[in-house]
Amino acid sequence: MSSQQNASLTFGMVAARMGGLAKVSASFLFLACIAGLAVVTSHHPEWAVGYSLITFPACAIVWLWSGSRLKGLPLLPVLAVQQMIIFSLPILVENPTLTWVRDTTVTAAGMAAALFLGGLLAGRMMGCTHGGLTRGARWRLNLAHGDDFVRRSIGICFVLLGVALLFQISNRTGLTYKLLPSSLHGAYPVIRSMAHSATMLGGFLGGVIIGEGRMPSVFKLLYWLAITLNGFLSIADVLISAGSSIVAAVSLGLLFGSRRIPWKFIFIAFVIIGFFNQGKFVIRNRYWKDDQTSASRTMAQLPAFFLEWAQVSFYYLTREETPVYGNAALDKGQSILERVDNLQNLTFVLDVLEQGRKQPLQGQTYTLIPKLLVPRFLWPDKPRTHQGQILLNLYFGRQSDIEATEKTYIAWGLLPEAIGNFGRFWGPLLVGIALGWLVGRLEAWSVNTQLFSVEGIMMIVFFLMASLSYEMVASVLVTATFQSLVSSFVGGMIIYQWFNTASERTMPQAGPASVSNHSPSELPPGRGSRVPQVRSR
Repeated sequence: MSSQQNASLTFGMVAARMGGLAKVSASFLFLACIAGLAVVTSHHPEWAVGYSLITFPACAIVWLWSGSRLKGLPLLPVLAVQQMIIFSLPILVENPTLTWVRDTTVTAAGMAAALFLGGLLAGRMMGCTHGGLTRGARWRLNLAHGDDFVRRSIGICFVLLGVALLFQISNRTGLTYKLLPSSLHGAYPVIRSMAHSATMLGGFLGGVIIGEGRMPSVFKLLYWLAITLNGFLSIADVLISAGSSIVAAVSLGLLFGSRRIPWKFIFIAFVIIGFFNQGKFVIRNRYWKDDQTSASRTMAQLPAFFLEWAQVSFYYLTREETPVYGNAALDKGQSILERVDNLQNLTFVLDVLEQGRKQPLQGQTYTLIPKLLVPRFLWPDKPRTHQGQILLNLYFGRQSDIEATEKTYIAWGLLPEAIGNFGRFWGPLLVGIALGWLVGRLEAWSVNTQLFSVEGIMMIVFFLMASLSYEMVASVLVTATFQSLVSSFVGGMIIYQWFNTASERTMPQAGPASVSNHSPSELPPGRGSRVPQVRSR
């Protein structure tokens, strides 16, 4: 693909080129689920129905999306696979959290997941219509063409990663708070969100260029060094999930650029994550004192800190018995397979409601969201972002008091939260339809939106946030996504003003096209006007 075509690349074009990959992936998932069902049936046949209700609807959604005529941002298949993994994997690996769960509750969990997936599909069908199409992005990045396109793209990539790295270093050295006036300390979460968005966007853009084979070797080495440094600094608070967004962004960029699943990068990333996950509880126990995390550690202390973490993780990884490390008796290390487990949240809330110990909250965690969107520097006493999660934990009895919620975060996820608010039937169905409709509208809007545009940047950020939402309740997801979108819009407009030196008339213009006779991705670029709705014959 030429640089000129690359600069005008839309999400619809990418989705059309990846339709075959999605269909092959659906077939692979289906075969993997059949093999998994055989394993589950041989060990716990009473869990087979619940497992099937979770996995096979997800496979069907990926298959149906791959054959859809109108395809854009691939949120639907990603969310379907996400839900399949977080709820079926604990059954497949016989997670210890299922030891005290009744078999009927596992089946009920499968039915709830199937309802949620069905709602996602129905909502997407309602939201993704030709009437929602646009004629392209309003703020496209004129990155020029030929070698200049590649140079400017690489420049944007390293500026973004450099900004994120500078924030991480200034945060570890305390420079951030020294530079910020005391009256603006409340703006720290906004700055952090901007740095987080810069990391994701830089990782994505660099992945695209590397996937296409257009990044010189020296810059490729610098890119991987910047990604590695940002990744390790992001997990220095012993919050491994903080690095997952970087892995997702780079993986997505490599996928878009090469049109192949980057198995090598994914494997290496998960080996590293899985290794450090083994010893995270011990490190937290040592350095999380009085609600203070390792963020207070200086840059000079970090090498020794990570070496100690690696030693603890290696100790767990090579011993089956419960070991003693130093003076502290430690629990068994947690593998990455045990870490991915939202089924315990789902079975917990289903069991509480089934026994009649509590009634649904009737939407109370969702009504908290509007006030959480107010920036903290405008409202210093704003409730915590995790307020919805806190309410669920205290109301349903997973935590005893507010002090416990300040020391330990017990995540829930969207589906358990939906059941906790509206019950085992209406919760999955209503929230699934609402989320699916939003997914469908965004997909329709993205079909003719250029990747290299301010709107494209925001859609990529939204895609990454949604892809990593498996543990988030709605208040956390909406608040974090809102902050990231605002940050990406501001950053995107800066890039737009910086690189948009060429006249918009130099962009390639397609000739007039009839909507009914051309695919959505072939519509001529415009300035945000809508495509008239087409009635199907």
